[in-house]
Amino acid sequence: MSKSRLPLICCLGIFLAACGGSNRATSVSPTSATFGGISTRSVLTQDPVVINSNAGAVAIGLAGTISSATVNTITPPLSETSIAAFTTSGLLTFDYNGENSAYLSSENIEGAPAISSATDGQSVLLYATTFGTTRRYNLTAGTSTVWSTGRPQLVISPNNASVAWTEFSPTLLKTVVKTARANFTNIVTIAPGTQEIFYSVRFVGPDRIAIQGGGEGEFFLCKVDGTTKGTLLGSGATGSADGRFLVHRLRVGGGYDVLVKRNITATGIGTPLIIDAGQSIQSFTVSPDGRDLLYRTTNPTLLRADTLAGTTIGIRQDANSHFMLEWLPALPKKVIVGPGGFSVPPVAGMAFTTSTDYDYGTATGSVRGLVCWDATTRSSSQLRADSGNVTGRTIVMIAEADEIRNVIYRADVRWKTGNLGSLSGVNGLVITFNATRGDLTNIVPFGRSRSGAPKIERSGDRVIVTGDLKGRFDVSTGKMIHAVNGQVSL
Repeated sequence: MSKSRLPLICCLGIFLAACGGSNRATSVSPTSATFGGISTRSVLTQDPVVINSNAGAVAIGLAGTISSATVNTITPPLSETSIAAFTTSGLLTFDYNGENSAYLSSENIEGAPAISSATDGQSVLLYATTFGTTRRYNLTAGTSTVWSTGRPQLVISPNNASVAWTEFSPTLLKTVVKTARANFTNIVTIAPGTQEIFYSVRFVGPDRIAIQGGGEGEFFLCKVDGTTKGTLLGSGATGSADGRFLVHRLRVGGGYDVLVKRNITATGIGTPLIIDAGQSIQSFTVSPDGRDLLYRTTNPTLLRADTLAGTTIGIRQDANSHFMLEWLPALPKKVIVGPGGFSVPPVAGMAFTTSTDYDYGTATGSVRGLVCWDATTRSSSQLRADSGNVTGRTIVMIAEADEIRNVIYRADVRWKTGNLGSLSGVNGLVITFNATRGDLTNIVPFGRSRSGAPKIERSGDRVIVTGDLKGRFDVSTGKMIHAVNGQVSL
């Protein structure tokens, strides 16, 4: 797919309006301004530092007293989403492009699993059901709890408002589907057709479910209130988070499957768009916006198809069978600094990047890498850019203040946070971002006064920092690496 650089259209006019021509702000009262898609309320000690890497990412740094900061992205790009999969080895998550994989648990496909996801506006939530027990994973907070027991195949709607599960009815002597609000009130019993077994139920949008029978023949579509809308040929139905698109599998003969994408309208199901996989499709899911499909055939490669551009790419190879896939949503709104947010207010500075949506090549202003910090004296906070940022592969920004503390960073696409832990004698940070994608890569805390800042040199693709360094914090591993003779290589 084509990739384009992020233009400064989305932020240049804002910078001109918010940052006068002087190096220091003259007002002592907090002011509201937007920088690179983040709305802030702050008293800045200097004009924002803006670095256009000429490689795709734009870095922005703010120094002073920042009392609130919120990301304004209304429609998050694909790069803000991630994938979950039940495999033979456990419950796995990875980024939309197949990278940064991690197992959440050893729960696997032997437990008659069901999987679903939602967002409550502040967190990305994953619900995984095995043997009738549902565990809720808060992927933003990094926590998990047992959420429900005794409800096989339990799934939740994308808007976190409704649930559905299967249950044997002693009255009807067959398995039925039940729906309810997310707090398990207003229960509705649905018994479509005459089959005695319904082995799966999935949400197809916020208020519609697809109920799969015991074979490959057909599935039922109905509203959560039990209003039946009819049946369709195929199996494994899923849908976009907003309910506009339905995707299901259809066997066409000879063991070959195709994926069928349909528009869901007020009057019915639209004309199908056929994605021909050419072989048996084992599992699949659809992106929250309904544009992309992710599927696994008998080949060990996970394939991602852009249904608008008509292109398909392989994103990941895995010997495990991705028995069940779920495309996780992105957070629609992120509070960076403020109550219930990324960091407790106020902070003395923050540095972040905006980047092109990496697949579609559109300037979304999506925030990628992010780090913020506090200081004993916030008015001493200063930021500057390294002179090699324009041509190098690494963006380097240097933050300085009297006794920096509480360094917090964005750890993954689901906005899970990390921190550098207890710091002592730190008067500055060397912060690095990937110049193409904008990912935060390293944080190097250092001591001494501002007149004794570290020396930064570039050697090919490497950035070498020398000085009174406390180590190099590798964001990808979450570990602090010791400096050798006062030097680290980034």
